[in-house]
Amino acid sequence: MSTQCGAQPDTDLLIAQVDRHVARLRTVRGVPDIALAERLADCLRELIAGTGSACAADRARVRAAVRYFVLRRTARHDRLPVRSFAADQRVIADIARQLGRLDVAVAASGVPAAIYPAPHGPGARQTAARRAAG
Repeated sequence: MSTQCGAQPDTDLLIAQVDRHVARLRTVRGVPDIALAERLADCLRELIAGTGSACAADRARVRAAVRYFVLRRTARHDRLPVRSFAADQRVIADIARQLGRLDVAVAASGVPAAIYPAPHGPGARQTAARRAAG
């Protein structure tokens, strides 16, 4: 399994999945916390764009967050899930933190950045190096 950095993922597909999901949520009556869902979608778009040229492991984390946000709701024949957006919020914030994107983690969770520990691991070092270089 290769984790080479620089591979170009299909970011347009992921962004389209997020956009379609939020558009569907807007059409459903009685969706609680649509504002939170839209904020989480913005965070996902930011993560998708930010990992466009990242290593495969970082892109896989973002794909997992998108799937968690989108697919679990469509699996129930377009019925709303029992689970709230709070679970999505935690997953997206955690993945953003793992990627060293505390700005996105804070936007997703609403928790002050000082609460999050510094990211660690090979992906965090690469992300920190990219942010310092750019």
